[in-house]
Amino acid sequence: MQYMNKFTQGVLGQTIEKKIRIPKIDVRDYAKYILRVGSNEEKRELLACLKSQLLLRDGKIYLS
Repeated sequence: MQYMNKFTQGVLGQTIEKKIRIPKIDVRDYAKYILRVGSNEEKRELLACLKSQLLLRDGKIYLS
């Protein structure tokens, strides 16, 4: 249940106590959430879905 609370606050911006009407989820926010809070397995799964190369330049990550 704690994971669900973190997810709804981190991605949906809602607390679990409210009646949640599922809004459209921004895929970019979801990916950021997974990269910040997700397990290593979830992060690997997310990154495996990317078709572009990741580049690290000036301390920032870019897709090419």
